[in-house]
Amino acid sequence: MRNYSDTSLFMFDPTGTSLSMMDAIKAVRPSLLYISMGMNDVNLIDAQTYTANYKEFIQKAKQQVPDCVMVAATITPISAASNFTDINKIRACNDGVKKLVEEMNDPNVILFDAYSVIVGDDGMYSAPNTTGPDGIHLSGACYQKLLDNLAVRLDQYSAKDKIEQIESKR
Repeated sequence: MRNYSDTSLFMFDPTGTSLSMMDAIKAVRPSLLYISMGMNDVNLIDAQTYTANYKEFIQKAKQQVPDCVMVAATITPISAASNFTDINKIRACNDGVKKLVEEMNDPNVILFDAYSVIVGDDGMYSAPNTTGPDGIHLSGACYQKLLDNLAVRLDQYSAKDKIEQIESKR
């Protein structure tokens, strides 16, 4: 999240021309945008900065596609065996995103608590078989669970109807 606009790191080619992330969003004009970034940030910035960056990203994306439904996903947990970061840093960033979405009070910005979908019985670290050997990256076994929970969350906000309305006006 801290460097999404760095074109030396991120360039996209949805139109046959390399574009920055925001220009690619503008070119594609998604009616649904899933935002899932931050694991690489937790060791480099604090939760307050992370949350400010997330807010800036959403605001800039809304400038590109104001009618888009955006899903702001939290960072998934690491395994207890991972020494990548302190799990409390992830939790602090996630608390910031939750508060941000609540304060935005925008019906087209939906919080998806991916952390809670993957977390184990201890309420802190990832559940068994949800991360790969590094304890950070998600395993293939958890994606269906994430998608199922995302579908429920989107249904709670009538996202399908909103997306159909957006598409009918384009």
